[in-house]
Amino acid sequence: MGEDPAVDINQVTNGGSGKVKGLEFIYQQPFTFLPGFLGNTGFTGNYTYVDSEDIIGFSDNAFNATFYYEDERFGARLTGAYRSDFQTRLPITSGEKTGREERGVASTFNLDFAAQYQVTDNIELTFDVINITDEFENQTFDRLKLPDVYHHTGRNFILGARYNF
Repeated sequence: MGEDPAVDINQVTNGGSGKVKGLEFIYQQPFTFLPGFLGNTGFTGNYTYVDSEDIIGFSDNAFNATFYYEDERFGARLTGAYRSDFQTRLPITSGEKTGREERGVASTFNLDFAAQYQVTDNIELTFDVINITDEFENQTFDRLKLPDVYHHTGRNFILGARYNF
């Protein structure tokens, strides 16, 4: 009486060797060839593909794309980021619970905006909107990717000022 019950814990520890294959494409293009204020715009983006059955936490596909405007006083960026689903815990491979302890995170797409305005040589105003599309984070379990935890942080609006001495 008064003893703690026995608890079984199963997890991968120091997973051993693993292989990662993949590729990444990166492209950046300032649009200085465009007329007028459009010459201050540009694009930067990347796409990553990763193939690994042995290591958790990798998405097979991910990309980031940013369109921007920058001049001497004002700058703005609109960025989209996609990440495909990924595992955070490998499945148990023996016993009746095979696959029941598998954990992961569903794919996401986030859209963010950032702007800054240089009022004087010393004062800069900033404005950011994080998660414009109000994306939820959906953590899953089991091979069926059943909902486990559903996070909702909402949109975040951040207004700031910087002063350089």
